[in-house]
Amino acid sequence: MKSVYVQLRDKSLSVPPRLKLLRYAWQSSLVYIPNKHQVLIDLLFGFLINKKKEQLNEGDECAVWCCLHEVLNTRAVSKSTGLILRHSAAQVLLSSLQAVSEGPPEDELLDKESPLVGPLISCCLCLASSPTLSNVFTAKPEEMVTLLASLCRLVKAGHHSKPLSSLLATCVDLFVATLQPYPQQNMVLKRCCGSLLPAFLDLGKDTPRIEVDKMSQAVLAIIDHRDHSRSYDVYLRAQQGSRDGAEASHVHKKARPIEQLYETFTTFIKNESRDRCVEFLAVWFRHFINNNCHDGNHFTAHCMMVELCHLIGLCAGEMSPGAVRGGNLLLGVVTDMELYTLVGEETTNTAQLQFFRQMVDILLECPDSQRYSSDWYGCFSQLLRLDHHILEPRLVVLLTHGWIQAQVEAGSLEAQDQLLSELVKRYSKLRHVSKLLGKILAALKLAPGDRLLPLPSVFSKCFGEVIQALPQTVMLELWTMLTDHLSELPHGGHFPGACAMYNLFLLNVKVADYTVTDMTLTSVYDHIVILETRILSPILGEILKSELNPVDTTSVLLLCHGLGEVCLLLSFYKTFRASNFQTTTTVSHAGDLSFVHSYFSCSDWKKLYKKVKKLHDPQHRYLWDMLTVQRVRALLLHLGTTDWSVVTDIISSMVSFSEAFTLGSRQCTWTGTLWQVTGDNLDLACWDLLLGNLVAMETVLSQEQRRKVAEHIVQALLNKAEHTECNYKTPKSVTQAVLDSGVFFETGELLTEIVTQLWKHGTGTLTHSSPKKHKRAKLGGVLTSLSELLTVIGDQETPWHRDMNNESLLRLQESAGHLQQLMSDTGQSLPDMDWTPWINIGQILYHFPLVELWPCDQLRVLIGVLAGLSIAVSKGEESVCKLYLELGTRMLSSCGRLPIFQLLHVPTFLTWMLELVNNTAQKPDMLQYMLLAEVSCQALVGDYTVLEKLTPHLTQLVVEVKTGKTGKPGALTLTFFLLQEISRLWNRPYLNDSLKSACEEMYVLMARPVLKLASSVKDCTYSHHESLLVRSCTAVLTCAHKDTKIKENLYKTMPAILKWCHKVIDNSHENGNVHGRLAALWFLQTSARYHTLHASVLTMETKLALWQHLVQVVRQALNTQTPDKQPPLCIENSSEHSSSLKKTDATEYGTGHLRDSRKSRKRKHTSVSEENEMDTSSSKDNGTSDIINQVRAILQCKDDITGSEARDIGICTEPDKLATSEAIEPLDFRILVYKGHLLENGDLLVLQQTQTVMAAILVALNIDQFQDVLRQLEHDMHPSTLQSDRGKVSSSLFIWRSLLKLEFTQEQTKVVRKVAKDLMLNWQCIVERLQGWDDRSVCHGDHSASSSGTATIAASGQEVPAKPDSDVGHAQLCIHPARRQHLPASLSCSL
Repeated sequence: MKSVYVQLRDKSLSVPPRLKLLRYAWQSSLVYIPNKHQVLIDLLFGFLINKKKEQLNEGDECAVWCCLHEVLNTRAVSKSTGLILRHSAAQVLLSSLQAVSEGPPEDELLDKESPLVGPLISCCLCLASSPTLSNVFTAKPEEMVTLLASLCRLVKAGHHSKPLSSLLATCVDLFVATLQPYPQQNMVLKRCCGSLLPAFLDLGKDTPRIEVDKMSQAVLAIIDHRDHSRSYDVYLRAQQGSRDGAEASHVHKKARPIEQLYETFTTFIKNESRDRCVEFLAVWFRHFINNNCHDGNHFTAHCMMVELCHLIGLCAGEMSPGAVRGGNLLLGVVTDMELYTLVGEETTNTAQLQFFRQMVDILLECPDSQRYSSDWYGCFSQLLRLDHHILEPRLVVLLTHGWIQAQVEAGSLEAQDQLLSELVKRYSKLRHVSKLLGKILAALKLAPGDRLLPLPSVFSKCFGEVIQALPQTVMLELWTMLTDHLSELPHGGHFPGACAMYNLFLLNVKVADYTVTDMTLTSVYDHIVILETRILSPILGEILKSELNPVDTTSVLLLCHGLGEVCLLLSFYKTFRASNFQTTTTVSHAGDLSFVHSYFSCSDWKKLYKKVKKLHDPQHRYLWDMLTVQRVRALLLHLGTTDWSVVTDIISSMVSFSEAFTLGSRQCTWTGTLWQVTGDNLDLACWDLLLGNLVAMETVLSQEQRRKVAEHIVQALLNKAEHTECNYKTPKSVTQAVLDSGVFFETGELLTEIVTQLWKHGTGTLTHSSPKKHKRAKLGGVLTSLSELLTVIGDQETPWHRDMNNESLLRLQESAGHLQQLMSDTGQSLPDMDWTPWINIGQILYHFPLVELWPCDQLRVLIGVLAGLSIAVSKGEESVCKLYLELGTRMLSSCGRLPIFQLLHVPTFLTWMLELVNNTAQKPDMLQYMLLAEVSCQALVGDYTVLEKLTPHLTQLVVEVKTGKTGKPGALTLTFFLLQEISRLWNRPYLNDSLKSACEEMYVLMARPVLKLASSVKDCTYSHHESLLVRSCTAVLTCAHKDTKIKENLYKTMPAILKWCHKVIDNSHENGNVHGRLAALWFLQTSARYHTLHASVLTMETKLALWQHLVQVVRQALNTQTPDKQPPLCIENSSEHSSSLKKTDATEYGTGHLRDSRKSRKRKHTSVSEENEMDTSSSKDNGTSDIINQVRAILQCKDDITGSEARDIGICTEPDKLATSEAIEPLDFRILVYKGHLLENGDLLVLQQTQTVMAAILVALNIDQFQDVLRQLEHDMHPSTLQSDRGKVSSSLFIWRSLLKLEFTQEQTKVVRKVAKDLMLNWQCIVERLQGWDDRSVCHGDHSASSSGTATIAASGQEVPAKPDSDVGHAQLCIHPARRQHLPASLSCSL
């Protein structure tokens, strides 16, 4: 029988059986061939190298490649170190890959499913990933260039697979690492220019970015190698010399590869790959500078810039497409890399300045296809950042062509605005504002004035800020320039642009400041007179006599508006012409503007108004409305309250919008500028103008006008089309912005009309949901009650007054009656309804200033919200229920004492609330419904008129408590909340006798059944029913000392309740009932607060045992809260859905305290280095690092518990907070419930409440027990504890830090000071010892450690000797007095 090797070499056998035998020989240990793996791999490559002799067809070749991939992917190859591949193997790989990638498009090898592509890529990946076999590629980097070029062509062909991406990334990393020391860089560069660079530049736009970046990394590594620095310098200087007119120098042979590189780029600039080439040239230029290929020579860098600009075609004559885009990218590199230097060689500076000025000329003369683009404006912005002297000689031309006469598309407006604003900022910094204005006026003088001058928003803002900050002399100089320019330019030049600039100047000029001198004011008055008499009056007269020119008319009216603003400002602050405004006879004609603009007569203004009105120009209409608003403001400012009917008649035209202005039916947008006012957005512009001045004019609006405005506001808010591009103004955005302003809250009558319009809108929704005839009798009650309720609260026939008169009260009582009917009919089913209007109304009310409404309007809103909640609960609409539930809770808690229960029947409301709580007992948002019940009980008890008559209504509720079931907690919930509020009210001092009697009667009535049921807590079921009972007993405890029988019954129940509390707290890690744990803690806290009144039950031994128990609870909580070795006190809100809870970066706790400006830089550096050392510690010392992090976090962070910002609903904390720091805003149970964030913050809240309970117990201890407790804490922090129980150290530090916030008596303070001294000594030794351990862990981790035997203390920043691991007593813990100042602030503060 022939041997295996002979059969493998037998050419008489076909390839498939030989490959099968080869696989068997590779895997089997029974086949012995010397150096078997090497022989078999060589055999496979031999098949491929001699495929003609072996007569391999395409299928056989694919099978060989697959077999080779299987062999290379085995463990034997990955572990073997003796395998060697010949150079012929690399050649066959490269040739096969190149053949696959370079085939014609119709060749089937280029197909994504080609049988050869996959095995080839897999084999190359195995070889490139192997540390030993990769030498087949790295031996000759120039051949790797061919490999990368083939891969690049495969990517272009559409082979986007994960193996190809991995192979590309692996080969690039391997190539970059191999290329650096390779000596034959010119050969590699030539190969790159011939294969890799063309393939890379030929990649399509749809190529994945990660693959493009990888290929770019390989190309840049070749062309920017350090060995080419001299060649670049020689070539660039030769090219620069030939362009400067010198005799063309011969390119040195060393620079020939660089010349070939530029020729390659030149070829691709002219074909379809131009865009890719242009972008890559900017990347190359940046990489060229970052790698210092210019050897720090700015002239070489400048020559590179010049050569690249010529390469992309940014030169005089015919400009190549894409040249402006490339110029912008290249100029960005020059700006970022600071290649333009004003200080340096004179030759370099002159050459740079001349070149960039030539670039300005080229850009100004470029074809229209590339002009006015974002890149075109970007080039000028980049040149301005380099040096304003570059643009200054051609600035007038730039302003003329780039701004005044430019027809800019919407996509380039932002770039144009950026260029103009940067011009203003640059010349303002140079104190050359007058020069810039002179340039602008010169450009306006040369340009024809056939259209309005667009003033971009950012430019207008920057120019206005500059004008406001000008000195008085410069301000007067600019005013003179504008006046002189406009005087010479009534019939020539760009008259609209001059008027626009003058108006912008007048709107921002500072003339009413206290720093303005009398001499300056005199000059200002003179300029105003000149403007009125020599400019405005003659021009208005010519416009009135001749045919109207729309552009000139708009410009003059705009200038009149600016002058009027200055005159009004001066009349109010400087009494300039104030007497004229007070004595002039006012006319209510819409076209009469003589009240403010007296330089034109009343009759002439009316004639001009008639001529303007005939044109129907939207810009004229908008400007005239602006002048009308200006006149109204002048009337309100100077006429007092003599005749408001004049003002009302004047603004009637503004309120009467066109019929097409239906804000809720269509979407119109506006940029907010005059020159973009069109017929489509004219009403929106006028609406914006009206809302902007509505607060000033609201008091003089008639009732009908106010109603129209409110109707438009509601329509705008109900508009669904809100999103627009470029932040354009829409009806909804304009209206919402006004509602969000604080000044709008003062418009009480308008808010009343808005509320009326909202509920009127809700009335219209019921017309689409009428039931069928056979159901009308059954469902008519619910729909009729709802319709009549909305009709009453949405009544606009009779106004709702601020003071609740009899008429308003009767309508509220009627609506409350319909609400009672709805609450009574809650069980009835409803037909299908369109809930979208109700959701819209709720969302508007959610962002509405409900607190600022009049009480009558607040009651209307509350009645409507409760009605919406009632029908939503009946229908089961969860989204509507949640929205109106939050609104009702917010209204009842933040709007003061609303007399809602004087209108509603209390038993009906209590029955509805009881059913509501019972029906939602099993829902996830059960606590939110309980919160509504709580704030309702607060409002009920807070209304003293209702409270005195409340006792008879509670009888049925008490019966429900006695006979209630565990699954229906409604009766017990209402009883608890009523009992809690009544107890709080009864404990208030200076309460009158009638209220005391009522509180006592209701307290006794509800406390007895609660205490009778409280005995059931001994079963310890942790249910919601048990938690409610314990919370009810907490409320009973606060007033139990006022009734003997209640006190006796409570004392019988307290042992069982205390036992329940202990078990709940002990098993807190097993049960997730946050409400139950909090109920137990609240009971313990209240017991500690009232320990003097219940000393017979809460003895000193009980309190001490409770303290020790809570210490264990805190220790357990800290251990469970730090599974990932995070400091336990660094409580961070992990909820991404809450915007009301502050989020703090956990990384700041370790170094945040050390970032104080009072700390030295050395201390900062030392602390950061310690963190780095701890991060590199070995895994066996993770416990040490954990303790160090805990110590730092506990004693250095400023906030132990993040606070809540959701105070807008005005909900108080459930228990009274004891001893909380003013700088720390603790978590609030009720706010977390309101926001729906209790689950994710429950553990933090429990830990916070545990601290509060411990504080209450500590204060309740006598002095001996107080001292024993503190000594125990000090003993738990002894250094020896680190060896046995490090958890004691961290928990003791946690508790100690909380205790330092308390206020102690004088005797307790003495004890604290004495214990604090020993505690600080323990702390100092602990830090020294931990740092010593950490230093040794760094040494064991192969990190360099200091040989001086010192260790750095994280908290103090001092170097102290590192202590050994042996126990250190107090005698060895002496601290030098100079070091005491570096002790932690939280400890030193106690001294």
